[in-house]
Amino acid sequence: AVTRGDGTKGEPILEQVRHIAAIPQSLPERNLELRGELYLPLGEFERYRDRFQSPRNLAAGAVKQKDPSRTAEFGLRFFVYDVLGRTFERERDKFELARRLGFPDLDYSVVRGGEALAVFQDFQRRRYDQPYELDGVVFKVDQVAAQEVLGGTAHHPRYALAYKFASRETETIVREVQWGVGRSRVITPVALVEPVLLSGATIRRVTLHNVGQLRRLGVTLGCTVKITRRGDVIPYISEVTAPGDTPVEIPLRCPSCGAPTEERTEGRLLGAADNREDASLYCSGTTSCSSAARAFLEHYLKAVGCEGFGERLIERLYEFGLVRTPVELYALTVEDLLPLERMGETLAAKLVEHIAATRHQRLATFLEALGLPGVGRRMAEQLEAEFGTLEALRTADRESLVRLPGIGERVADALLEGLRDKGEAITALLREIVLSPPPPKTRGALEGLGFLFTGTLESMDRRDAEALVLAAGGRVLSGVSKDLDYLVVGRSERVSGKLRKAEKLRAEGGKVELVEESRWLRLLEERGVAVK
Repeated sequence: AVTRGDGTKGEPILEQVRHIAAIPQSLPERNLELRGELYLPLGEFERYRDRFQSPRNLAAGAVKQKDPSRTAEFGLRFFVYDVLGRTFERERDKFELARRLGFPDLDYSVVRGGEALAVFQDFQRRRYDQPYELDGVVFKVDQVAAQEVLGGTAHHPRYALAYKFASRETETIVREVQWGVGRSRVITPVALVEPVLLSGATIRRVTLHNVGQLRRLGVTLGCTVKITRRGDVIPYISEVTAPGDTPVEIPLRCPSCGAPTEERTEGRLLGAADNREDASLYCSGTTSCSSAARAFLEHYLKAVGCEGFGERLIERLYEFGLVRTPVELYALTVEDLLPLERMGETLAAKLVEHIAATRHQRLATFLEALGLPGVGRRMAEQLEAEFGTLEALRTADRESLVRLPGIGERVADALLEGLRDKGEAITALLREIVLSPPPPKTRGALEGLGFLFTGTLESMDRRDAEALVLAAGGRVLSGVSKDLDYLVVGRSERVSGKLRKAEKLRAEGGKVELVEESRWLRLLEERGVAVK
């Protein structure tokens, strides 16, 4: 039993699932795979409403309990929406099998095409009368043989379509705007609103993302705003419906360290001719900002895969003066950690051991951990593959970076500036860690070809697919660009941004091909690339 995870890899939850009464503890035959939705009935959620925002979030936490037996306390339910490993004549036969196996019934209807709209409207009318949260309806062709004939496009099966209900909206009043500092020193406005219930959650805080959006929307203190939850999850201010009486003061100094603030757009200081509605607010303090420093520590630890360091522990380490920068992590001892609240010798020893395990890093891991502008995992791996060593990257010029897929002049300038700004930190870290030699460049069957993946692959984890491409001499790009040869499209519940960009690029005469996973696997086979 595994979760859907991030779309490429799920988490094992077998022991927790054994404690969910609504799920049978055994299946009558091997090689049978049931896919479905784990959910928390609204009636069960009432017991937790004062402590949790939504049934969805609580269900996700309930199935990840460290003590698996505690999962039984929450009253989780599970319905099956697909069955693999057996041949079926009709789609509804899958639901009937699931019912016979002891799974709860799935609410479905069998309709003719002309009745689909009426059925959708009926579900929408009954949406808030259900004992669970409901955000849409999926229509599928019932005859499985017809499904196979219809096949699919690059991004969805032709025999199934999902229709989402419109997100609920409500109005509330902005009472205050607070400002938070992130690891890159960006200062983000957050609106504190009059508490309002929306889609089963009480909304009190809504991010405004940046100072430019605050200006675009015209948010003022006391204004009335319309709020929706995108995907019934993320609160979002869509518009101001009535102005307030007090302008929001843009902080002239960082709320964390007191350093002067500065407005930037596209990585440079805002000029007189720039649109102030495109600006972001930054703290000008480079090393003195405690909020930015703690956020950077959290980012570094996550990027290098160092387990056990949550937000509260990082905050305590900072407050005690034990760790202010990543390099100070490597000086921590068990004795340093023991005085901290709820810290025993066993836990302290494990934390020190986890830190020691990060002393050997790939260049790609190190680059991502540095928090350089625009450098995530994909770009870090691309830079590692191109330059091989940190020295080569630090001496690279703008032109050599711009030649790489997905890196324009602004990204290249920001990256080079970031490397210069972090020069002292890099030097200090290199006294504590060792960068592993880069893997040898290979000439292979996919040499010269650029690939990018979107959606969930059925045959393998996405990282395994990317490793397969790299091992065969191909390139894995960080985004859609003119250098992309193949966008491999896996299963997805929605049309991704990558797919939209690739379709636009192709319509403009670009060389990119949109291929389903099965076509990609055939391409590997045709070129002699072995797939395990």
